[in-house]
Amino acid sequence: VADAPGARKMLMEKGGSRLAAFRCAATGRTVLHSVCDRLRRDGDDSAGAQEDDGSKDDAWDADAVRFADALLAHGADPGAADDCGATAIHLAAARLRPQLVARLARGQSSSIDARGRTPLHYVVTGLLTTTRRLRPRTPAQREAAMARLERATRRATECATELLSTNSPTARDKAGSTPLALACAARAATDLAAAFADALASSKEADDEVCVWDAAKGAAKAGGHRSLALLLDLARARGWDISTELSPLLRAACERGALRCARLLLEAGADPDDPGGG
Repeated sequence: VADAPGARKMLMEKGGSRLAAFRCAATGRTVLHSVCDRLRRDGDDSAGAQEDDGSKDDAWDADAVRFADALLAHGADPGAADDCGATAIHLAAARLRPQLVARLARGQSSSIDARGRTPLHYVVTGLLTTTRRLRPRTPAQREAAMARLERATRRATECATELLSTNSPTARDKAGSTPLALACAARAATDLAAAFADALASSKEADDEVCVWDAAKGAAKAGGHRSLALLLDLARARGWDISTELSPLLRAACERGALRCARLLLEAGADPDDPGGG
């Protein structure tokens, strides 16, 4: 079906409710999963593709919401998991569809897939996937790629904003990774890291401090001086003792040749002669 009105027509016909509840035997995915994982109709994410101002993405997102509304009205289960444990909102988050994420998040609690990842994990990996696909070869392509990256960052931040009320940026998956650490270890995800830091400013989770310093180490290794600065400001605002953490972070930055991170840590009070800092 090519559009939302067509989907509604099919669903209102005899057997429409069965269609909404259909589940693929091979993948465990429902029709709602497919709607959330579907690429934009022109489907071209390459840097050389014809660019627009983002209106096509917004229009496709709105169209996907109409699809989802039709399916949900006829009994589709937003909490149904596929064979990987991912629900529809996981896939919408991975595609950076903020309107669709907002629609599916209504009345839903946090969910995790088979690897322990929340929708926030999917938002970060979705942004990083978009970043990796941008491989401009000419000045014109570089300009188009930067514009696309800005739009992807905006959409990722909007998705995160919708999810932060029920999903924590310090939730660990089975590999021990948090959305905060993933964002801070990637320079392209600084705006996302800022959104997570803002959410953590008022958080009371017991594991927050450990997760923040883990993320800070990743930022120092990756040369993410802006994310590192955000985390140091967060630590000060939360009243944590940063003095014991600075030297190990300095060592990590120096080992990776991250000069801006090293300067930031030295200005924050890291002792270059501390054995803990190497």
